[in-house]
Amino acid sequence: MSDRLYSKSRDEVEGDSEQSKAMELAQMLKTDIKNEIIERPPTRMERKFKRIFGSAGASTQTFLMGFKMGALVGGGFGGVMGTYQAI
Repeated sequence: MSDRLYSKSRDEVEGDSEQSKAMELAQMLKTDIKNEIIERPPTRMERKFKRIFGSAGASTQTFLMGFKMGALVGGGFGGVMGTYQAI
């Protein structure tokens, strides 16, 4: 009886069959397809957000430049007025 139960070799039991290899390859193909990035044109909202927030860098830079100019002009004017008052 033990011959009949254990007649298969260990490789036959634990080894990969052709069917399991084919299923594994098919599964790998399915996951590879899902992970691809699909190029599509941007939607209306995506274009709108890009237009609004894309220009934010330019307006931020302009604001900072104006702030610096205001600080320089205010500091210079304050220095001149302070010097005048001190004399």
